[in-house]
Amino acid sequence: MIRNFVDILKGFVDKEAEILKKQKIKHPGMIGQMFEGLTSNFVKKLSVDVFEKLDLNVVSGVIEDDKGSMSGQIDCMLVKGAGKQVPHTEEYIYNINNVIAVIEVKKTLTKANLEDAISHLTDVTNILPTKDHKINLLRKAYEAILKEPLPKLEDVREIKDFSSLMYHVLCLEAVMPVRIIISYGGYKKESSFRNAFLDIIENKYKDSFAPVVVPSLVTCMDFNLIKFTGMPFAVNSDKNWQFVGSSSSPAIENIIELIWCRLNFYHGVSVDIFGEDLEMPVAAPLMELKYNNESKGWDMTAFPLTEKQLKESRSDKSGEWAPPTLSKEEYLFLNYLAVDPNINPFGKGTIDYIKELGVLPVDLYKGLKSKRIIVVKKKQFMYLTEELALLIHPDGNTYGVDLGEPRGMTWFGKYSVRNKADE
Repeated sequence: MIRNFVDILKGFVDKEAEILKKQKIKHPGMIGQMFEGLTSNFVKKLSVDVFEKLDLNVVSGVIEDDKGSMSGQIDCMLVKGAGKQVPHTEEYIYNINNVIAVIEVKKTLTKANLEDAISHLTDVTNILPTKDHKINLLRKAYEAILKEPLPKLEDVREIKDFSSLMYHVLCLEAVMPVRIIISYGGYKKESSFRNAFLDIIENKYKDSFAPVVVPSLVTCMDFNLIKFTGMPFAVNSDKNWQFVGSSSSPAIENIIELIWCRLNFYHGVSVDIFGEDLEMPVAAPLMELKYNNESKGWDMTAFPLTEKQLKESRSDKSGEWAPPTLSKEEYLFLNYLAVDPNINPFGKGTIDYIKELGVLPVDLYKGLKSKRIIVVKKKQFMYLTEELALLIHPDGNTYGVDLGEPRGMTWFGKYSVRNKADE
């Protein structure tokens, strides 16, 4: 379903953008209003056609918190419920707890207005929500990135290491609105787009960097910069956080997935929109963060790839989502574990069984953790999946599928049906 939906909206935006580009109006303010209006109409199609029962609206205006602090003027906001209309204008004031997404619109993206847009959205992050952070969204994001169960709050009140810092970072990301920069033109080369972004972050925020200052998505329609917060996009990380990457996947698809993720976790919107779509953006790494024990902050590593390197980084990757492939030893052990999930990871019976498989326990446990299936904590096994299914694929490989994930259920349904048909 999402693929057809994306095609319809992309056709709408492309057509309208071309009409606006042909206008002879030269006044910068009026040109800006035209493109802001186009973006609002695009987002309204999401709310009118799909979310009409949620009382969603698309407005421009400002955001306030419970203490009365206000953001600057926002081009486009996807909000829930009624706000306060500013007298004699079409602008509205909304409490940040009711703001789902904030969109900053640029007709043509340059380094100067990219910096301006990032700064403008950073202003939004100073307006603090008081809403519940929805533990399920936080848990999904944390486990997707760290491959560990979400700890209890009392265990991470103080920032001691990478995992406790990530807990607090992701808590903030879970309650903040999705923050998006949309441009209808600009960079012709992905490498130039990436380099401009890196220069801004490294020069302007070098001494006061916090992950929240980076928007959820920056797009100039042909290219996207995606922030990997696990909401929904993530790259597994151990001690380093694969923080930002770039892709050439459809911008509208990424926008929909970001918004839909919040609506699913916060308002119970069905995941059925994903239908049978298994495509995922193939992103080239752009920025990696590493926790610094001495400074209790982040060290940044950038990946300024050339156009050739960007092309090569995607040449051998499929855009279709797939669960992790299991080795024969992992498959057999997971079946063994299913009989008694409470067995001692270091008990003689468990160790002897793993050795009979021909592998070392430490290697087996490390591999299953890296695939976000199980982890050993406090001398017990803990599943990182909601509901694990093991499937022998038509390609001969065995996969571990989390049926609690929308794409996991879709993928399992697609190939398990094929298996039955082949019997």
